[in-house]
Amino acid sequence: MKTMKTLSRRIAALLLVVTVGITALAPAASAANIQLPSLPKDQCVVDDAGVLSDSTTSELETLNAQLSSSCDGAQIGVLTVDYTGSATTEDYATEAFNTWGIGSSSKNNGVLILLVMQSDQYADGDYYLTYGDGFRSTLLADLEIVSRTNHGFPVNYINYGMDATVSWRSPDFKFRNNTNYPIKIEASVSGGYVNVQILGTDEKDYYIEMSYVISETYKPETEYKDFKPDNPEGYKNGDVIEEGTTGYLVKTYKSKYDKATGVLISKDFVANSRYKTVNKVVARVEEPTEPTTVPTAPSTAPSTEPATTPTAPSTTPPTTPSTSEPSTTEASENGGDSGGE
Repeated sequence: MKTMKTLSRRIAALLLVVTVGITALAPAASAANIQLPSLPKDQCVVDDAGVLSDSTTSELETLNAQLSSSCDGAQIGVLTVDYTGSATTEDYATEAFNTWGIGSSSKNNGVLILLVMQSDQYADGDYYLTYGDGFRSTLLADLEIVSRTNHGFPVNYINYGMDATVSWRSPDFKFRNNTNYPIKIEASVSGGYVNVQILGTDEKDYYIEMSYVISETYKPETEYKDFKPDNPEGYKNGDVIEEGTTGYLVKTYKSKYDKATGVLISKDFVANSRYKTVNKVVARVEEPTEPTTVPTAPSTAPSTEPATTPTAPSTTPPTTPSTSEPSTTEASENGGDSGGE
């Protein structure tokens, strides 16, 4: 019940914004990555998430019938889905808007309200409001562009090559009223957006559609930033510090079509837009330093040999004693004592 009340409040608020607000068309992601439900051309409400009551659906259909009959085929499409997959809410809404073909293609007067029941960013779901190309007022009104500078990087609220940056004392966006009647510029701020409308007298027998071509793509390179193993940021080797951003050179064109027949009258080049490239930055952490000396293993052998080597016992037998008789020395005849008679 709470979700239904929240949903009802969102629809009421968004329908109010439609009557007073203005915004720009966001660039869509690759259609191959976005899975849309069936969007019949003869229906203005597709409740794929099954959250709208029969009375709400009936009220929206009645409102659209009145709007279409009184405002040259203007139409409000309401789409509810459970989840947008890998696509952002903005990209999903833009792809649904372009696929569904809401409103009159020649009048650019269609509006899509997308309600997402499950969102990674918002616990109570998400919603997005997408307008047709007619709100890119200056280009589509065929007013004369005096000066214009694109942003440094692609923005997420308008197609490539359709943006203009304004900064105090720096780039400015200037245009000139080249019509036969005065024009009125109305501006307001709501929900974090500056909403601008250009009002005037339409004398043209043609209408304008804008297109762009990405003529060049500049892929980011990979840069490495060195860190110590104990770096205070806690980076590990291979951590991505900054994701890279692809740069582009975009060419913008303005096509004029006959209002009565829809035949292309002319297609003119409008401007080049160069969007910057930002390289990817990856942490490169030094390997820890190994110790400079290696401990010596203890030796198991004696450090020095004995100073002297013991003499081995002799195996030669001792000398054999002599067996000859000692010699007898005879006394001289005259030696020794002489006896007297």
